This record gives sequence, C-alpha cells and structure tokens, in this order.
Amino acid sequence: MNALEERMAATWEHLCTTPGFSHPGFSCDVSTDGKVIMSPTLNYHGWFQARVSILLAQHAPTGQPFVELAVLTPNGLFEVDVAWSRDFRRIRQQKIASPAPELCIEVEAEGNTADEFNRKRLALFTAGCSEFWIIRRDGGIEFHAPSGSIPESSLIAGFPNYIED
Repeated sequence: MNALEERMAATWEHLCTTPGFSHPGFSCDVSTDGKVIMSPTLNYHGWFQARVSILLAQHAPTGQPFVELAVLTPNGLFEVDVAWSRDFRRIRQQKIASPAPELCIEVEAEGNTADEFNRKRLALFTAGCSEFWIIRRDGGIEFHAPSGSIPESSLIAGFPNYIED
C-alpha cells in the first residue's frame, strides 16, 4: 500500500475499533483526504442486501457473498453493500479488501446521487471489480461493466434483473 492507502486503511481500522461505530445503522466510506462519509439507511436497504445475498448463493455457488465489505481503491475506501467473489477465502482474511472482488453491488438509499454511484463505480473498476450493480428502491437492477451499462450480468448467468418479495 502507498501512503495514501495506508492513511485510508488506518482511518477505517480506527472506525472499526471505536465504540459506537461497530454497527451504526449507516454505511461509511473514507475519502482520499481522510474524511469519513456516513449515509444512514432504512430497513428496506438491509432487506435488499439479504435478498441479493441469497440469490447470489443460489445462482453463483462457485463464490460467496459479503455484506458491508470494505474495499480499498485509489480514490477512497468504500463500504460495498454486497460483494461476491470466487476468491472469498482470501478476502475473508483481509481487514480491507484489495484488490476489489469481482462483483460489487450498491443498494440505492434516499441520499444517493448519480454522481456518487458513478464515482464509486469508477473507483471500484479501477481497483479490479468486473461488474458493478445498482439495486434501485423499486427492486430493479442496473448492471455495469467497465465498458458501460450492460443488459444483464455476464459474470453470473441467469441472475434476475429485478428483486422480488
């Protein structure tokens, strides 16, 4: 890790060991200048995280999902809502995932903006992610590859494009 990445990782570790931040009810990211960015989430957010994790286990048994995975990128340290990787044993042993897992998924929250999703998507692709999905509040899924938007996942064949009850 370079000095910037070390500083972001140290900020993250400090948050993880500070009482009150271990399960705060919001997602956290760390910017390249060391600022902590917190976004509160509502109950549907956790439901979508659980539901997509179940679907990943069903459609992609060669890997395993993670929820709230810290991923180090050159543009910040991001807590990914759901991630999936074939190399789950390596990632499980890391304090902070680097490189990024193959699949990174964000569940849309009230405060998310298109710019925020684009910034995170580009940073995660730079860090090694192969696909980035956005689960919208209505359950629709947007699939993205480094080349742009794609109609369906090429990484996980047969994954639905809508999350249902």
